[in-house]
Amino acid sequence: METKGSPEHSSGFLFPLLIFCIFTLSAAAVILFSARVYRRTVTRSEDDFRARTAVSYVTEKIRRSAGADAVTVGEFDTQPALILTAEHGSAVFSTCIYASDGYLREFTALEGTTGTAASGTQILPMEAFTPAQLSDSLVQITCTDTSGETDQAVICLRAAG
Repeated sequence: METKGSPEHSSGFLFPLLIFCIFTLSAAAVILFSARVYRRTVTRSEDDFRARTAVSYVTEKIRRSAGADAVTVGEFDTQPALILTAEHGSAVFSTCIYASDGYLREFTALEGTTGTAASGTQILPMEAFTPAQLSDSLVQITCTDTSGETDQAVICLRAAG
């Protein structure tokens, strides 16, 4: 007959306790591993989002322009810039898109008006923005966000009219 203090009773209690501890530690390890993977995925997604969003933003600005004659690659306050010109009534406006001080920026003013790189509106955090005129009808834009992720697009400029 077994008594309460017998070794058989103690081992009968220890085995389920050991199984419970192993299960608890395994569950905690899976949760910690999953949290690390999730954090890395979110960070990578945010980085990709910034570069892709900048390219999408600039692409849409080009598509809304009046045509190939309205889009040029140049400089704004020594920064490489994409320059979009548009007529509103008798006035001609220039919009410069460039990167400065860690941001993709946009500066719109009457043509001939000067401004500084810091005076543009901040659009997105951006390390570098590089426009290139590949031909009369092709422009390439490259955006590098603050984490070093790069995205680029080649845009075909539409004919005026």
